[in-house]
Amino acid sequence: MLFLPAAVHGTNVGFAQRDGLHFEVDGHPCYYVGASYFNAMNEGSSPATRAQLDSAFAGLKTLGVTNVRIWASSEGAGGTGKLTPTLQPAAASYNETLFQGLDYALQSANDHDLRCVMVLTNSWDWSGGMNEYVDWSATTDKTKTNLNWGQADLHEGQGAYHDQFYTDANCQQTYRAFINAVVNRANTRRGGLLYKDDPTIFSWELANEPRAHAAGQTVLSNWIHQTADYIKSLDANHMVATGSEGFLNKPGSTKWWENPASTGTDFVANHLPDNIDYATVHIWPFNWGWYPESDPNIDNMAQMFDRAVQFLQDHLTSAGNDLGKPLVLEEFGLLRDGDHNGDGSEPPGSPTTERDELFQRYLDVLFASAASDDSGAGANFWTYQIDPPQEAQGLNSVYDPEDVATLLVLSSAAAQMQTLVPEPGTFALFLLAALGLCVRRRLNR
Repeated sequence: MLFLPAAVHGTNVGFAQRDGLHFEVDGHPCYYVGASYFNAMNEGSSPATRAQLDSAFAGLKTLGVTNVRIWASSEGAGGTGKLTPTLQPAAASYNETLFQGLDYALQSANDHDLRCVMVLTNSWDWSGGMNEYVDWSATTDKTKTNLNWGQADLHEGQGAYHDQFYTDANCQQTYRAFINAVVNRANTRRGGLLYKDDPTIFSWELANEPRAHAAGQTVLSNWIHQTADYIKSLDANHMVATGSEGFLNKPGSTKWWENPASTGTDFVANHLPDNIDYATVHIWPFNWGWYPESDPNIDNMAQMFDRAVQFLQDHLTSAGNDLGKPLVLEEFGLLRDGDHNGDGSEPPGSPTTERDELFQRYLDVLFASAASDDSGAGANFWTYQIDPPQEAQGLNSVYDPEDVATLLVLSSAAAQMQTLVPEPGTFALFLLAALGLCVRRRLNR
């Protein structure tokens, strides 16, 4: 690891909650630089890989990370290019070994002073996701097709077939049964502590990057509101988030990322319900075709950086003005310098000067917002130590210790963000130190 791992001693106490434009835990403001670590459940499921998980969480703790976004779900049979094995291999049938892996992941997170965002399904196929629910249902139309949106080699598309997930009664019954099973899970590693009573869980996230290209954003917003209501009916302790990329709705714009007809999402409408506690945004310049090599309106990387940072700033403004809620930049990544075609040819440790500059700009903007009591509340970089199974290893992930420059950017930003979080007992420690100084001075007279 870049730094010597910190000692394992943590116990999370108090639930994270929203208070206006920021988070609080036990009445104290909570700001963070966090990470994604999608593979925690799978690594926790096997004695052979638990040390790897513990090492990763120790590395994150050492970086100053206090929040980690993990997959608390996976569906289907798995296979090449997909998470394997899965938590729900068949409809409403759960793999107890994987569930115990999730138990272990939460225990390890607690031991390393981390709180977990729990992702409940995926819009994309690499962990099974919504298409599996559509496959399982007896009432979905199997003749419908998906759209080829984005890179066909990375995703199988989201269209009319996929979007049946949001409205098909059987899909939602199976999905809600799974939510109930997770929320009411008794942790075998923590004395039967129910997940809904565990402060280690930061929030429940409805899905990774939900879109509704064919069905439209109104269908998506209705599903978000209804599902969040269901989770809140089961669990009064934890926050709920959408997991949305946060594409905007700017009438008259010719940019696809500002047009709900193109994305099936609307940042404000999707995050407006009171039962959604905070807003999320993801930023993927390469995947979205913002690189100079793919966008005729972008001449160089500096212009792309400006667009990406403005995208973040627009969301901070909207989260504060339109929603009155905190904003988390919960997925952000960039290719390595020598890999502008995204083929994953550059291994971990390859130069990341472009990535580091953009990360620094994101994190500076977020800190400035948080320090001004505006909507900036947290960030989760994508991802730590491992890339998802459908991508080349080294493509977007930050590796420790190979990517030392990026690690330094992240650790510095984490330390800066923590200056906004008063340490418990800080004032009492100050008084004790002052008293000790007075005693020493009297003894030295």
